Amino acid sequence: MLQILIDCGQLDLFERNAAGQSPLLFAARLAHPDLECVSILVKAIDDVRKRRHDDVLSEHFDDVEANRRELLKVLPLFNEADAKYALTDAFGRNVMHYAALYNAPHLINYFTSCGANVNLIDINGDAPIHLAARDANVEALVALIRNNCDINIRDGSDRTAYEVADSQGHTVVCGVLLIAKNAPGTDLMDRIKDFSAMSEVV
Repeated sequence: MLQILIDCGQLDLFERNAAGQSPLLFAARLAHPDLECVSILVKAIDDVRKRRHDDVLSEHFDDVEANRRELLKVLPLFNEADAKYALTDAFGRNVMHYAALYNAPHLINYFTSCGANVNLIDINGDAPIHLAARDANVEALVALIRNNCDINIRDGSDRTAYEVADSQGHTVVCGVLLIAKNAPGTDLMDRIKDFSAMSEVV
């Protein structure tokens, strides 16, 4: 149904609802385990991006498709104003913030593969890792770490995710962040699978 709405022009990918969220952000906020809706929306936004790049740059490149990789280096996936508008809400949060808030590691993995920014700071000064640490969303935190987020990034109060978790008394989150900081990429980090495993490790 969603694909039909997009194909016939009944769904505006860049329109925000009363909460300031585009269809993609709304879908990410729902955090369904199924990736069908978000993948359809991402593909539709990417199609718009590719069309705009091709229209704007076709006169500068003989074969746009052959030069796609170079184009993407110069013009990142979500660089256009409309696409950025679709991918951030009124609070400056992107899909990663909502995946962190709703403890949805599958969305973090998916959106990272699409090029979403894992370190984007919202208007409150929070990156996704701060939200995951604050709410003790361990699975999302581990997904962010595995997708190379900056564990030392500071929030609007000049705190790292570790300091945020420590202030909330989230010892497991603190343990995971210490492991990630002191032994990045080790087997120990790979063995962290779920909350119970982390409790035993920490």
